[in-house]
Amino acid sequence: MSESNRKLDEFVKKEKWKQVRSALFVIPFVLVILWTLFPNIGKVEVVNGVVIRLIGLPSEEGERLYLLVKLDSGEMVRSYIPASDRFRNRGVVKLYKHPPKFFGRTIYKFKGYSEKGA
Repeated sequence: MSESNRKLDEFVKKEKWKQVRSALFVIPFVLVILWTLFPNIGKVEVVNGVVIRLIGLPSEEGERLYLLVKLDSGEMVRSYIPASDRFRNRGVVKLYKHPPKFFGRTIYKFKGYSEKGA
């Protein structure tokens, strides 16, 4: 009876190691997939700036409109603006600033025009 128990224990150990090896392969793969799917965005803040000009860049969906904005800090940035929003030259805008957590570039998203600049 002890021989059959020993063989059964060996079989169970082999099966557990197969599961562990599978998990060791799958877990890093899933982490890489999640890393690429979720944005690398840090704390979001609102910044103000003045619109310098409107830029249209061709894309597969048609022309995408971007605002060239000079921030209060003096930095020039580009922000996508939906075609449904009006363009106000020299208008004061509010942008969401999405800095990267680890690597990458800072993304600026159009929030809207500020009433103080209208």
